[in-house]
Amino acid sequence: MVENTTSLQVLDSQIDEHMNKIMSYEADRKLTKKNTSPNQDVSLDSHSNSIRPNVKIRHEWAVYREQLLLAQYHTIDLAPLAVFWEISKLDDGSVIFSHELGDIIDHGDKISTNSYNYSISAETMIMLAISKKWTEVSVNGTDEFKLSVYKEAINKGISCEIKSNNEQALWLQAKSSTRKGQSL
Repeated sequence: MVENTTSLQVLDSQIDEHMNKIMSYEADRKLTKKNTSPNQDVSLDSHSNSIRPNVKIRHEWAVYREQLLLAQYHTIDLAPLAVFWEISKLDDGSVIFSHELGDIIDHGDKISTNSYNYSISAETMIMLAISKKWTEVSVNGTDEFKLSVYKEAINKGISCEIKSNNEQALWLQAKSSTRKGQSL
């Protein structure tokens, strides 16, 4: 089902774009966590010899999520996901990404979702596929979901297995809309 022929990297601009989308969703809701005491990185100000906090403040829950992502996927490219998704590892080794919008589960050889926010789930799923060095994905679900995944896959350079005439039409629609700048 999946070919591992080439290694793909997520560009910094794509990560920034994903972070902007995530932050716009987060701005609409308050994130409340049990442990919100921040870890602060400090730097030495060479001009005054005083220590001042860096601009970036990372909460302990975010650090834990980033460490889990790094241990599981061996890349820091997924760090933006730690802000939006609550991430945990299940007993069977699967990794679950939870949010009020729904869940994404990485089963190892398959990534599934129950989210109805197709653009965010498609983008996250393709980011995971890239981190796993997948070069082709097979998509199951509604036509709207497939279209979102196809658009994201085209933007990131991942091939999709096309199994029907309907899927071919959706792929062409996604390709056309991404060419016109109407991508996710």
